[in-house]
Formats: sequence, C-alpha cells, structure tokens
Amino acid sequence: MEGVGDDNRSSIEELVDYLSQHFYEAELSLALFTAAVTSYRCDSLLKPFPPMYIVDGEPDISALAADVKSIPCLKQLAAGKLSISSQLADLLLWVVKYRKTKLKHLPTSSFDELTKQTGKYLPMGSPQHVYELQFNEQSEAAFTNLAADRKVFCAFHGSRLENFFSILHHGLCGHMNKTSLFGEGTYLSTEPSVAANFSPWGHTGRSATQSVFGHSMSVLALCEVIDDPSVKHSFDSEKVDRKAPNSMGGDVPDKYVVVTNNDMLRVKYLLVYSEARKSHDSSGAESTPTPSLVTRLLRKHGYWLSLFFYVFVLLLIGLFNSKSFWRQVRRLYENTFDSLGWSGSDSSW
Repeated sequence: MEGVGDDNRSSIEELVDYLSQHFYEAELSLALFTAAVTSYRCDSLLKPFPPMYIVDGEPDISALAADVKSIPCLKQLAAGKLSISSQLADLLLWVVKYRKTKLKHLPTSSFDELTKQTGKYLPMGSPQHVYELQFNEQSEAAFTNLAADRKVFCAFHGSRLENFFSILHHGLCGHMNKTSLFGEGTYLSTEPSVAANFSPWGHTGRSATQSVFGHSMSVLALCEVIDDPSVKHSFDSEKVDRKAPNSMGGDVPDKYVVVTNNDMLRVKYLLVYSEARKSHDSSGAESTPTPSLVTRLLRKHGYWLSLFFYVFVLLLIGLFNSKSFWRQVRRLYENTFDSLGWSGSDSSW
C-alpha cells in the first residue's frame, strides 16, 4: 500500500512508534473514522475509502466494519501490551498518519487564547480537547496569498460527528452540502452557541474503555474565513451583497455566514467535547463513568428539547392571557362545586 511501511520497518513497529509520539492525535483520527464507519451512511461518508479494502474496484464495507470492531485500545497498543495483525496495523496507519492535513493536540490552556482571539464565550463550557490543523506548505501558502490585504475573521461550524472524517481530509466543501433556506454554500456562525446546535453528540463506534473520548462526543470546528465577496454575512454594514445564490430566504441573517467559495475558508481548530472523565478503579486502570440517562438525553436531543420547552412556555403564556380560557376554568370550577352540592360562597366544607 502506498505510504505505509516506506521506511522498511514493519507496519506494526511504525504504528507503535507513531502512537508513542502522537497518541491524542491518533485517538481523534480513529474516533472520527470509526464514527463514519459505524454510521448507516458509511458508504457516502468514507471519502476517502481505505485503499486496502477495495476489491475489484469496489469497496468492501463489510470486511472493513468487521476489522474496525477488532481495533483494540490504542493506549495498550502503544504500551506494547497487545498485538495485532499487519493488515490491521496498515489500516490504523492509514487512518492516523497518512493524511495531508496534520493534527496537533494542544494543551487545555490554549482554549483561553482562542477565546481571546475570537472574543466569544462558549456557553457549553471549555472543551476537553483542542486540536490545531496544520497544513502543508503548499496549502498554507495558497491561503496566505488569498488572504493578502483582506480581513480574516473567525467563525464556527457545527456538523454531525460522522461528517468530520471527510472534513478532516477535504475541508469544508459547499458543493457537498444540501441547499438550505439562505442559499448554496457552507454555513457558519460567528456565535458558537448557534453552530453547536448543528453538532449533536454522536457515537464514536468505540467503547468507553477503548477510547479516551468514551463512546460519545461532539466536535465544533473553529474556522478562518477570508472576507471576500463570495462570503455572505450581515455583520458588516459596508457589505452590499448579502444574499447567497439560490437563496429562498433573502439576505443571510445576523450571526450567520454563508461561504460560496471553498477556497475562502479553512478549519483551523477542532473543539472536542467528550463524555470521558478520567477516573481510576481499584486496579489503578483508567475507567470512564457512564453518564446518567438524563445527561445522555440532553446531550443527544438538547436542541429539540429546548425547542419543545420554548413552544410549551409560549402556549402557557397564551393560555394565561386568554379570556376564553379563564371563562372555561371558572365554568368548570362552578360545575364541579354544583355537582358536589357545595356553594361557591359557602366556606364550610
């Protein structure tokens, strides 16, 4: 396979060496990959597809899914406590190492710097992990040249967990998105709380004991955007054209950004929220406590629960302000007392 084992070492040795130096980077790469593999949309999400699982020009998804299930805990693998087949090592190397865009796991203190840089507070709190995307010289030079003498601002992008494998490889591509109310392009927001609504918690395809993230996580992308005419937004009063192509809703609303040219944005950081909280059992091994049912429901369906509660409150307000509602309540009250033989003016029960 091209790219694997180029230095004449065995793929297993190369993998263990890489894990020992880039453990957290490998963990995220694998989690995003397994989330895509275990999704019901895996055939459209796995872009690129592992070349070693293409047989006679067709992807062998069933064989890939079977091997993914057998991937062990990377921490134990890096410590030399487990052995795997060379085929599985080739797959893991392809997933975690051989990619144009590299990941760099940053210390948690870097989140404070990002908060200052964006000027935005994240209502969901600090992420458990922060990753920087590092681009090759050619990609870096191309973006720098495009940004010359133009404003570059930060915006957030939310997406389902299983989509981030493709995003990590190809970036955000507007042509791969479904046309939405405000036209064609990639949707972002200057407010992290807005973008977070589109990043629901998803299953990693790994168990709580196999991954540092546990079996559920959410990812929010922090992007750099070049303020170009192809970038539509409403927060700049000098911007005249605020409507994306094929928009049915008119101008892009406040706090939203629609990028119609893929070259004008790039994902620079990934903010990872995971359910894993490191604890230790009696043997000293790390374990991850299982969150309560309420916590899991809020994480997975928080947006829709909030929307339901909002509509419910509006209905209550409408009822309390309705004269006909109170007439019905009073009538019911009087009928109930009459049927019991009580007088509404008689205070003795």
